[in-house]
Parts: sequence; C-alpha cells; structure tokens
Amino acid sequence: MKTVKNSELMSLCDRVKEQLSHNAYTACIQDICYAMYEHPDAPEPHNLMGILLERQNDHSGAMRHFRAALDLDPTYLPARENMMNYASLAVAAPQCKFCYADCAGGK
Repeated sequence: MKTVKNSELMSLCDRVKEQLSHNAYTACIQDICYAMYEHPDAPEPHNLMGILLERQNDHSGAMRHFRAALDLDPTYLPARENMMNYASLAVAAPQCKFCYADCAGGK
C-alpha cells in the first residue's frame, strides 16, 4: 500500500511540474486538491500547492502550505527548502523543490 501511495505521489509531483511549465494552473489545482483528499497525511500535495501559490503571487498562502507539509512530516526536505528559499529576500527567483530528487543529495 505504501509503495502505491509513494508511486502516486511521485507521479503527482512530475505531473504538476509539467503542468506548471505550461502555466496549466487549473489542472494543477484539480490534481493537487484530489491528492490532498486521497492522501490527507502526505506532505507532497501541500508542498506542490505552495509552489503553485507562489507562481500565482500568493506568498502568504504558499507559506501556509509549506508549513502544513512540514507539520505533516517535519523531515520533508522539499517543503523545508522551499520555505527557506521563498522566505529569503536575498533569493530573486528560487529553484522550486517539487520532490526529494530536486533537493541537494536527493534520492
């Protein structure tokens, strides 16, 4: 069961990354909200929603979702790095962390 969940969430990360590259925000919202419903204890959908909200210039909403992801899993590195990068005024255009593979030393 956990392998299926991980596979679904990795697929979600890849799909949202692709959708955002084409500015398909409506499709992103639908996919992310469905994942939040199906996996209420997973940090991935909240991290992805944070990225989407940052793209839509909703900084406070994005930070709430990054924090929610970290509340669900305090070890979830992508949300931690996104929160630090987007909270920093020194970073003009931070690199989004969609999944562990996007993080330094990611798996």
